[in-house]
Amino acid sequence: MIPSQFTPESPGEMVRITSRRGQPDWAFVPNLLPPVIQFDREIASAAERAALALGNLNGSGRMLPNPTLLLRPFMNREALASSRIEGTRAEFDQLVLMEASEDGDVSDPDIQEVTNYIKALYAGWHKPEERSFSPGLLMELHQQLLSGVRGSTKNPGALRTVQVIIGSRNDDLHRARFVPPPPEMVRDLLDDLCQYIEAASDIPFLVRLAVIHYQFEAIHPFMDGNGRLGRLLMPLILGTWCALDIPLLYLSEYFEDHRDEYIDALYAVSQRGAWNEWILFTLGAIDLQANDAVIRCQQLLGLQEELRLRYQAGRSVSVMQIIDSLFARPALSVKQAAAYAQITPAAAGKIIGTLVRDGVLEEVTGQKRNRLFLARGIMDVMRQRRSPDDLFV
Repeated sequence: MIPSQFTPESPGEMVRITSRRGQPDWAFVPNLLPPVIQFDREIASAAERAALALGNLNGSGRMLPNPTLLLRPFMNREALASSRIEGTRAEFDQLVLMEASEDGDVSDPDIQEVTNYIKALYAGWHKPEERSFSPGLLMELHQQLLSGVRGSTKNPGALRTVQVIIGSRNDDLHRARFVPPPPEMVRDLLDDLCQYIEAASDIPFLVRLAVIHYQFEAIHPFMDGNGRLGRLLMPLILGTWCALDIPLLYLSEYFEDHRDEYIDALYAVSQRGAWNEWILFTLGAIDLQANDAVIRCQQLLGLQEELRLRYQAGRSVSVMQIIDSLFARPALSVKQAAAYAQITPAAAGKIIGTLVRDGVLEEVTGQKRNRLFLARGIMDVMRQRRSPDDLFV
């Protein structure tokens, strides 16, 4: 890393380190929090818009008859997008069909990475009484993220004890774009970050979220999986600070769509203290993604109401139990449908046959046995990608 590329406004210091070959080089150590940031009117306005969008999203979630039904599909979208940023290739259909398969076998390593991300999100979200943001929690989530996947040989759940770099695959310390702090400084920096998350502050909470994400990435406390864990922490922190009913706001899709800008904005903070650029980028992501999630909630609520009107009258309650289950998991087997509705497989098969004939479900395996049925309407809502012009409600 080249010290001359970092200006006096940089929120950290360069420290001497030694490469594995014994050559002297440099690493960047971010300052302890909080940072010194000059807030301007543009940031104040962007923070207000983002907070309003987040409030609208939380209100939309409360309107749903059973908000937890939507938790899984929204988490799936986040896990897929965050993993794609790291080079994983997995599709929404693959993930949904794997979840519905009878054996639940995850033979595709990319799908396993996505599944691990979802498990870590669930673990972080469903332990509110334990959701004190400590290095211990971060290490626990990290272990879940990397269990049995790429990076599983790089001490999952343990802070790094070696120097890492951020750059191209063949970069060394000198050529790397960014070199995080030496390993002996990681624990103290992470302790400081966690204390900042837990402490009260006069800084707008969404601005603090941007600061926290930058600081975590700058520390880079683990050998691998830092990007995924850093993005995973954002909805968990928001859920704790804002007492959200369910976590429906996820930012990885925006970061994926603006990947170069995302990486450049993070680097610009370290290089020249460009806090305003990074904060505005993050606030814009929150604003757009919250509006996107509101639209999806409205579309799913409308689809659910349409199906209720279509099937509720004169039908058994089992039909709606199966339909409602599709909003949590848009693919299922006859056996799973029977379990959801607590009816016999024969009765579940008849209901599924009706839903197939009506175009609500589609059989996707082409098999005689172990068939799976996909709810295309729900899938279309969750897979749809929108332009920014479509995301203001």
